[in-house]
Amino acid sequence: MFHSFFASIPYQWYTSRNENIGNYEGYYASVFYGFLSGLGSRVHCEDSTNQGRMDLWFDFDDTIYIVEFKMANSELEVQNQQVQAIEQIKTKNYADKFQARQTPIVLMGIVFGKEERNIISFRTEILKEDAITITAQWDKKQLLKEYQFTDGQIMVRGNKVRRGTQKKADYILTTTNRQTPLAVIEAKRLDKSVGHGMQQAMEYAQILDIPFAYSSNGKGFLEHDFFTGGGNCKLKST
Repeated sequence: MFHSFFASIPYQWYTSRNENIGNYEGYYASVFYGFLSGLGSRVHCEDSTNQGRMDLWFDFDDTIYIVEFKMANSELEVQNQQVQAIEQIKTKNYADKFQARQTPIVLMGIVFGKEERNIISFRTEILKEDAITITAQWDKKQLLKEYQFTDGQIMVRGNKVRRGTQKKADYILTTTNRQTPLAVIEAKRLDKSVGHGMQQAMEYAQILDIPFAYSSNGKGFLEHDFFTGGGNCKLKST
């Protein structure tokens, strides 16, 4: 949706008065803001906390979205900027401002390309670690978070080459020495069913040859045991 929106902006707007307008993050952020506001969302720009200032956040469908924008000069910068955007939100603790609301919080890192004049990378992360570790009572040292195990499909568009979405498990549960993987865990939002992520967890567990798959919504767990080959078993509810 956003990609189509930016693609519809006339190229003359980038060159008629200011040839450098497409080089500035603020231009794309203002268009993003205008689009969301037009949909009726409550949008807040350059909102300050005690740790810094977030680019933008908005409230939609009982979920808080915290957005950090980045610009990329080349394909080589895209992945780095994508990771930096999410990490900046985390290290600055921007989400702390909303923790008392008891609603899902989604972190969004959006990267714009100067040459493409559009969104070229989009990454989201749902804050759910506390719910997983508290509900299951696992040691955090046993959990590998956002475990990436593919680099993403190579896509060629004209003379440009880029990678698609990487396969990434929400969590890998390991032995206490972190040497042996035990289970794949897919964590979903509180408003999803406990088994919402089971199919994905089972797919990833089979690819990685891991014996257990879990799905959780932060309130309970569903387990699939590949040793027995039995059906899914609900383990715990809170």
